[in-house]
Amino acid sequence: MCCLGGSSQTEVKQGVARYGDGLATLKSTEDAVGGMQEELEALQPQLRAARAAAEAMVTQVGAKPQPAAASYVCSFIHLRNSTP
Repeated sequence: MCCLGGSSQTEVKQGVARYGDGLATLKSTEDAVGGMQEELEALQPQLRAARAAAEAMVTQVGAKPQPAAASYVCSFIHLRNSTP
């Protein structure tokens, strides 16, 4: 680096420092993503069980008549029709 002027040497050093910082950031991000991936993989059985329970609940709710909701709708329609 004997031929570079002072400002060029400073620019090169700053570029090298930024490059090093960028590599460190990439490594840190890679580690964080790897940890999150492991957590997601560990949660898969719980997610499958929760999905199955939710689907069963939807099926069960859909199969049962909803008298409270039906009577509310009927009352609303009756009030609406009786109001001048």
